[in-house]
Amino acid sequence: MLLFKVPLRSSSLADFTGLVAIHTAAANILPFKSGEAAFPVLMIRRGYPMTKGIIYLLAGRLIDAAVMLSLALIFYGGLGGAVLILVFWCVGVWLRSPFRTMLFWCLRKKSFRDKLEPPINHLVTMPIKEVFSLTGVTLLIWTVKLLAVGQLVFGFSGKNLLDSTVCALGAELAFLLPFSGWLGLGNYEAGWLMVSELTGKLGVDAAGLALFAHSFLLGSSILLGGVALLFEVVRGWRKST
Repeated sequence: MLLFKVPLRSSSLADFTGLVAIHTAAANILPFKSGEAAFPVLMIRRGYPMTKGIIYLLAGRLIDAAVMLSLALIFYGGLGGAVLILVFWCVGVWLRSPFRTMLFWCLRKKSFRDKLEPPINHLVTMPIKEVFSLTGVTLLIWTVKLLAVGQLVFGFSGKNLLDSTVCALGAELAFLLPFSGWLGLGNYEAGWLMVSELTGKLGVDAAGLALFAHSFLLGSSILLGGVALLFEVVRGWRKST
């Protein structure tokens, strides 16, 4: 989400990072992805319309899913998967303008169009160079996260680093699904176990390792989100006094 460079009125990168930390913690904790609502709510607190927050949230999650699927194709498809990814991304960039036209034709009601047009135009009219650079940075961030989880599991259990990373990728893909239980329990573990079962990686220890990795990610998210929420409360208190 940070990569869309939403121009917050505070012009503070730290402020927006805190917003994302709170949103991520809420999305990880609350069931049925209801925590996703934290992002537009926090955008409203910063003086932006709800529609802009929702559009950026959906766009961010869409690019997350695209990047994760791209990583899966690279892991399982090798060079052929990488070429296929490049073709898909080029086609997606080329279809931005037709997609915008079709979307606005579907939203012919003026009240909807007036609210949705500015954020959608911002995303659709991004220079191609910026689109690919943002995608590249997002890809790098996800890769680092997956390798970090793989390294964590390797250090804890001695299991192969690549095997652990591949299972973490399956877990993250499952976690993107628009439903989950409290603390996201179920999705992450199911994705990890599915990849482990399909590939024969990690064996009988897969369930315990999935829970261990998920617990670490949850704890980190809650810690960072809690600190960011504290700053958010202080920020609101200072504004009111």
